[in-house]
Amino acid sequence: MSIVACVKVYDGIVLGADSASQITGQDPQGRMGVLKVYENARKLFRFLDFKVGILSYGIGNIGKKFIDTLLREFKRESREQRSFDPADYNVRGIAQGLYDFFIAKYNEQFQPIPDAQRPPLGFYVAGYSSGSTDGEELEFLIPRANGLKEVRPANAFGASWRGAGIPFTRLYYGFDPRVNDKLIEAGVNENTIKQACDPFKAQVIYDGMPVSEAVKFVEFILKTTIGLVSFEVGAPVCSEPIHIGVINSETGFQWVIQPSLTPEGREVKA
Repeated sequence: MSIVACVKVYDGIVLGADSASQITGQDPQGRMGVLKVYENARKLFRFLDFKVGILSYGIGNIGKKFIDTLLREFKRESREQRSFDPADYNVRGIAQGLYDFFIAKYNEQFQPIPDAQRPPLGFYVAGYSSGSTDGEELEFLIPRANGLKEVRPANAFGASWRGAGIPFTRLYYGFDPRVNDKLIEAGVNENTIKQACDPFKAQVIYDGMPVSEAVKFVEFILKTTIGLVSFEVGAPVCSEPIHIGVINSETGFQWVIQPSLTPEGREVKA
């Protein structure tokens, strides 16, 4: 499932991801399920030399190809076809191209599978359009996506996490989000639930937060989630090592914790 996180502050956008990858496939009865979990996958990517980063979560493969392999194909096609001009591009256009590319690959692979059994694949795209100092965040989740969704307005700041989100949501909001559904089922008014729970939400100021603190916050989100799920029953849905990058409207994408090819730390180019 993964855990990925984004913290957007005035001076930049911090993206982070764990490295567990669930390989899905069909069992002898034709049912979809997790076949294997690997712990050194890549889920955080820089898009070419643009000031844009991409997070992926959910399944780690489509057919025989890993998500990072397909992302390299998308970047190569974008470069060869000159789909985006480095001097004049926008984040939404890149996110839309990513959506079109992956929805086609996903549908081709999972078309025979019943809707209820199709595995989730999500993407979170963040960065700065050319000439802009306002960070943008867009996302989509296949197969439930109906196009792109804006995470927050370009002039707003905050934190987001996707994938195995329940552990950190409990901490940040002060309650398990699944309680909402149970209370609504029991007849409690949704507004009443909101009024009761809002005071327990963590009070975090994002617009004045330095980028260095945003890096620590992303690391906190990732490690809190990894720490809990490592003890919960079932296959590990996320794991270390973590990877973190920072995007600035002037300097572009920079690695804070970069993926490596070996435990000894041989670097892999973005």
